[in-house]
Amino acid sequence: MKKISDTYLEKLISEYDYISFDIFDTLICRNLEKPTDVFKIVKKEYEKIYKEKLNDWENIRINAEKRARKNSNNEEITLQEIYNFVEYDNVIKDRLYKIEIEMEIDLSSTIKNNLRILNLCLKKGKKILLTSDMYLPKDIIEKILEKNKITYNKLYLSSEVNLTKSTGNLFKYIINDLKISNTQIIHFGDNHGSDYITPMMLGIKAVHLKREPFKKIKNVRQEDKFSYRCLNNFINDNLNEEKDYFYNAGYATLGPLLYGYSKWLQSEFEKEQFDNIFFLARDGYIMQKAFEIISDRKTEYMYASRRALIVPTIWKYEDFLSLKKNMKFPRKITIKALLKKFGLDSQKYKEIIEKHGYKLEEEILAEDINEKNPRFYSEIKNDIYENSKNEYENLVNNLRKHNFEGKTAIVDIGWHGNMQFAINNIIQVAELNTDLYGYYVGIVPNSEKQKILNMKAFLFDQNDETFYYKELFFNSLFELIFSTQHGSVKKYVSTSEEVELYPYEYENSLDKEKIINFQAGAIDFIKDFNSSKLSSFIEFNKYISTYNLFELGNYPSKQDINMFGNIDFYDDDTHKLVEVQSLFYYICHPKKFADEFHNAHWKPAFLRKLFKININYYNLIYKLKFRKDKNK
Repeated sequence: MKKISDTYLEKLISEYDYISFDIFDTLICRNLEKPTDVFKIVKKEYEKIYKEKLNDWENIRINAEKRARKNSNNEEITLQEIYNFVEYDNVIKDRLYKIEIEMEIDLSSTIKNNLRILNLCLKKGKKILLTSDMYLPKDIIEKILEKNKITYNKLYLSSEVNLTKSTGNLFKYIINDLKISNTQIIHFGDNHGSDYITPMMLGIKAVHLKREPFKKIKNVRQEDKFSYRCLNNFINDNLNEEKDYFYNAGYATLGPLLYGYSKWLQSEFEKEQFDNIFFLARDGYIMQKAFEIISDRKTEYMYASRRALIVPTIWKYEDFLSLKKNMKFPRKITIKALLKKFGLDSQKYKEIIEKHGYKLEEEILAEDINEKNPRFYSEIKNDIYENSKNEYENLVNNLRKHNFEGKTAIVDIGWHGNMQFAINNIIQVAELNTDLYGYYVGIVPNSEKQKILNMKAFLFDQNDETFYYKELFFNSLFELIFSTQHGSVKKYVSTSEEVELYPYEYENSLDKEKIINFQAGAIDFIKDFNSSKLSSFIEFNKYISTYNLFELGNYPSKQDINMFGNIDFYDDDTHKLVEVQSLFYYICHPKKFADEFHNAHWKPAFLRKLFKININYYNLIYKLKFRKDKNK
């Protein structure tokens, strides 16, 4: 629904003394796609409590309501009348009746955007009427309203007066009861017929508050459809139109992933008795915040980075081949970035580099790097090893200071396992009594580290590649939304600060606020969903957790690309997330297209922005990548 501005609302309601609101799907929702979905929840709760199966309950409950309405002479029926036609014995019927009422109360929550309209009316001192076609008893409706802190002056229920909005008779009853004219009242509601057409035909001003439609995503597994519908309706009902695109995008995409990952971590940690749990910087910061919402397990944030952990291990490798094997290099790397990987400040070695015929910004192929190439390596080798040994000493002191011993878990975003491998090397050389385990969002399936380290991943690893490519094609965006608001760790130092940080890349950038808002939305989702009764009935597996985020990453809309595309992404160099030249340019320079597409940080967005038509670019890229990997 398009946002109704406060200015327009104030003008609209100023003309009326009484403001009427529909209740369900206007102010209150169950976060379910259909009202009958609550019967699925009732069934689950019953079977959980009483440990017995209910056969065909949903159809029995639906048919009981149909029969009750058919046999009633009134416009509305009651819940008790419905249960008179439920074909179970009285003990089971009584249990189900109580559970259904309990679920109606527990599952209820407010629709935030519509609640804003109610609050504005209250602020203006208007008399609030709640008008609903509903079979639930009045005392139950009152409990639902009380639970959700809904303020009102008078409640009109079809189940109480046996008159409904759909016939128009409930509206006539209200006007007669209040002794007012139809021009003194305005009605807000979600149903186009009973909340808009019917009151308008009676001369009552009405506003149609269309509920946000269910966002349909293809390829949802059959066994996930109910849970996914519930999740997305929860999201739709809780999105805040007062917030910006990034907040709401984070609420809908990163929030579910972090929640699912945190629940998985909680389950894994319940199996193991860890002495210490460390969330590794920088991606671990948002992961720790998410985990702490659902668990009271004590954890610690550990400043770490690939550079800060791997450089202190360089001195262990006597020959260049073993050093190169244990350091991850991109396909192409600048001399400047290469020196950074070795732990050296490139500016201090500029003269040596240029003496050997290189420039700091010059790119070389990683496959060409060896003991004699680049030619300056032998001249700076001693400095590399001396610096590595010094950083090693500082790192070990830091680990001892933070009691990095005993059975210890580290938590990080993942990929190759290089950080855990480096820590493992350090604790072995330093003879720390540490039994190390790693928990990740994902581990690259072909990573050799999995064969020698204790590692587990939520989404993908050597045992399950299902989600590997789904994350791979927007990996830079994936990493960006996990980044926190401090610079990467450069190295461990012997001062009280313990670590030296690089400057935060986004400190003076407008992109900083976008990332903060995106993550704020994600954290608010976890808080909201964790406190919702609905969370008890959804199996938050990795499919449910990732549907929305993978939709954003692999099937981006124009708005998604426009919002994220111009954000800078910092790796060894700085690039926009989506950098695309014109189609005409690529036709004239096909090799340039191949090169830029290969290096694209967000491949589906690259193609969508280039060709401008909405097709399944993910499948196209997947087939190309899969064929290429298979041919290798």
